[in-house]
Amino acid sequence: ILVGEGSQQTRLQAMARSLKQEVIFAGWAESPHRLIAKSKVVILPSLWEGMPNALLETMAVGRPFVAFGVDGVREIALPDTLQAVAAGDYRSFFERLSQVLGSQKLASDLGNQNRQHVETNFSIKKMIAKYEAVYLGDSSSPAC
Repeated sequence: ILVGEGSQQTRLQAMARSLKQEVIFAGWAESPHRLIAKSKVVILPSLWEGMPNALLETMAVGRPFVAFGVDGVREIALPDTLQAVAAGDYRSFFERLSQVLGSQKLASDLGNQNRQHVETNFSIKKMIAKYEAVYLGDSSSPAC
């Protein structure tokens, strides 16, 4: 299932047809939480990201992901996570995807680590504290 829209959609649809693969192009989803929660793994093959909310949502519901380790992804992914590979390294990307899909234990462990990481580092309470530190000029805060 591909969620979202973009300039490559027509190309991807043609590729799926030529490979005779069943791919659902869901388009834009206002609230993709149910799709994410049902996924075995979420992939984010972007070569550029700001702050990828899709990965934060994936992590919050305890699912593993595979993504390129670009700016944005590196800031939210666990260090040494196995889930982020070098940008543009498609071979490693698909090898990692195969590893996660091939091991229910690995997928479960990564999902649990993701949920803990988001709860610890990206909660509303943590976000508000960081904003307060910026607005109040607390230079000791990591957000500054």
